[in-house]
Amino acid sequence: MKEAILYLFILIFGSYIFFCVGGYYFFYKLMGRRLKHREILDLSKRKLKLAYEIKYSVISMIIFVVMGSFIYFLSTKELTQIYYNINEKSIFYLILSFFIIHQFHDLYFYWTHRWMHEVQQLKRIHNIHHGVTTPTPLAAYTFHPIEALIHTGFWFIVSFSMPISVHVLFIFFIFQTYINMWGHCCYEFWTVNLLDRWPWKALNTPTHHVLHHKYNKLNYGIYYNFWDKLCKTNHPKYREEYEAIKRKTLTSRQSKLLKIFKL
Repeated sequence: MKEAILYLFILIFGSYIFFCVGGYYFFYKLMGRRLKHREILDLSKRKLKLAYEIKYSVISMIIFVVMGSFIYFLSTKELTQIYYNINEKSIFYLILSFFIIHQFHDLYFYWTHRWMHEVQQLKRIHNIHHGVTTPTPLAAYTFHPIEALIHTGFWFIVSFSMPISVHVLFIFFIFQTYINMWGHCCYEFWTVNLLDRWPWKALNTPTHHVLHHKYNKLNYGIYYNFWDKLCKTNHPKYREEYEAIKRKTLTSRQSKLLKIFKL
């Protein structure tokens, strides 16, 4: 049990340090000036709340470790469908199971996130996350403890509902931490008309979630724009502000080319 808790601690805190702390220092400290043209919000006017972001993220991650340990304990009693021998199922099933839980998490996140904005009792809890209007990658897990528990609900459902390899669960946690980092990074890199081409047009962008923080409403999805489109919850300014960043990026590229060729 102690070994499992250690693995969970390394997985959860290690993913946060690598992607979120690393992302903050890379984008905001090392590359900030060079990425000015990719800013989604005006970062020169931002009010940094780094201690706030880190404090609640650490609390959330401790909750993730505790609840993950509880899921592990249940699995040792054969009360879940988690399996530990990677060869128990085929490679095809491993890939398929990752795809299934990816789609389910998109659904789970959209609706729980939306309810946290529309149900008054949950909205007060979710306000902790929205204490940051100009987020940094450090805000990826800035949740009220109850919201952190709501997020762990996904892992309980998956663990009980389908045969799932612990390796897939670990990889998916790393993946969703990576995506969460991008959602709280105030820089846009999807600026080469990918959103106008299938299948890329189904995906969300950093602009999508950053505007959610800016306006504190709408844009509830995480990976895909499917549910926001279907339920008409995309912010009306999403496309407009995304296109404005694309134009800035294009202008910056043209300017660099002119300097290179001295035109």
